[in-house]
Amino acid sequence: MWLFKNLEYIICGVVLDKKHHFSMYEKAAKHPYHYCLDILLERYVFFLSSHGAYGDVVAETRGKKEDKALTTVFEDFYENGTWYLEPNKINRCLTSKRIKIKSKGQGYWGLELADLLALAVKLDILYTYGKLNKLKDNFNLKIIDVIQSKYRKNNNVKVVGFGKKLIE
Repeated sequence: MWLFKNLEYIICGVVLDKKHHFSMYEKAAKHPYHYCLDILLERYVFFLSSHGAYGDVVAETRGKKEDKALTTVFEDFYENGTWYLEPNKINRCLTSKRIKIKSKGQGYWGLELADLLALAVKLDILYTYGKLNKLKDNFNLKIIDVIQSKYRKNNNVKVVGFGKKLIE
């Protein structure tokens, strides 16, 4: 628990309800992983901008075909922006127009930390949005308790939509 409590980091978690997404948009539905990446990148750029900072983006490798698709999605985000974010703001905040894709064994501790937190953050977001009635009293619940102060907030108050986002 020491690691989760004492390291300095901010969490922006995004969960997509795939079943709802595909039933609502059918053939027009976006690829779940790519859609979540766009939403996560938006929050990252908003965070960097609000702190007058800039940063880099590193993702974990998933396979040659998947990595190529992820690179394409990132480049589109960087060059064209989104409904909520213009490219010039993205370009000012991100250090590179290319995503860095690395494997776990390459010593990127941020990837390792993200892996350790992924399930707890997912469960916490589902619980926060009322999609889970109760969380099991296990190791994930202990992590969830410790990370509450690590979520991105607006004006240090609101977490929902900023550090915790559910896409339906």
